[in-house]
Amino acid sequence: MRRALSVLLQEQAGWTVAGTAGSLEELTQKLQTCRPDILLLDWELPGGPLDRMAIVLRRCFPDLILIVMTTRPEVMHQVKELGIGLSFSKADSPERLLNLICTEYSPKKQRLPGQARFAGQVR
Repeated sequence: MRRALSVLLQEQAGWTVAGTAGSLEELTQKLQTCRPDILLLDWELPGGPLDRMAIVLRRCFPDLILIVMTTRPEVMHQVKELGIGLSFSKADSPERLLNLICTEYSPKKQRLPGQARFAGQVR
């Protein structure tokens, strides 16, 4: 799924996939050198409790648009309790994800969505 999502995002005019990671450790390493505008975080990413990681991400990168992806409906509620308002079911269509990104990105950054940099973390 990581490859398919990267291709989908790269097909959008001007969007750049800054990197992908297959584990929490790899994500942490990449975030030391990459400052994405948007992070797609797979809740099932191997390597540790992502609820703590999400809190750290919110604190360290307050302008980061964090979108949690999951296959488990119960996670959607947990994500909202952590103060992360954006979640995406992997069962949803790719168009829904693109719409979610465009809706959230433009107003917050005051830039065109085509200028977004992504760090997609999908297993």
